[in-house]
Amino acid sequence: MDFSKNDLSKIYNLDPVDIGGQSQKNQDFFIDYIFKCIELKNKFFVEFGAIDGVALSNTFLLRTEKEWNGLLLDGLYENASINLHKRFITRENIISLFREFNVPYDLDFLSVDVDGMDFHILKEILSKYKPALIQVETNLRFNPDQSYVLNYDPTWYWDNRSWYGASPLAYKKMAAEFDYVPLIMVFDDLFLIRKDLVNDDIINKPWIEIQPKANKIIYNTHVGRVGVPQYYMDKNKFSEY
Repeated sequence: MDFSKNDLSKIYNLDPVDIGGQSQKNQDFFIDYIFKCIELKNKFFVEFGAIDGVALSNTFLLRTEKEWNGLLLDGLYENASINLHKRFITRENIISLFREFNVPYDLDFLSVDVDGMDFHILKEILSKYKPALIQVETNLRFNPDQSYVLNYDPTWYWDNRSWYGASPLAYKKMAAEFDYVPLIMVFDDLFLIRKDLVNDDIINKPWIEIQPKANKIIYNTHVGRVGVPQYYMDKNKFSEY
């Protein structure tokens, strides 16, 4: 297969369709397209929190249809048959977990979604590993020019209403420290790609085209539930980055 960085630039004009995956927001479509445009090194993924490895999984299609191997981590579920392990992930233990399960240094795909300390955990991973493509959930309530991160607390647990994680711009800044650039935003998931895998058009793409505005509407599914009041931001728990 011929791989083309130029083909990857077409991702901004694609209309996503259902390709039979399990991801929550059609991320499978974009993952599939991206890996048709960049060369695979080892077809290894890591996903956390992975739930049961099926429901809302961003790597289900890679594992079941594309002959990938990988590691699944979740705080509640375990299934050795699919390499899913029950672990509570922190900045302090993530590298030892990667080593325990023999994650390759240059894995092809990393999916991060733990509703809280995602930023701090990802930064720790990037200090030791170089995945080709990263998908990370951001807090899209922030405007494009706001760079905020939830202060680190290894015991923090999302209460289904407080603001969590980090703004997209904070991820962009942090990723740049490790030679990654933002590729595309899919709802509140930001795709980051290693700089050596893309052309100058993507490297220099204006940030306002990646995240043109805040989007609070996508979070309203929780608002109105019994016992779940309006989302709020505790400013004392966030710092500028």
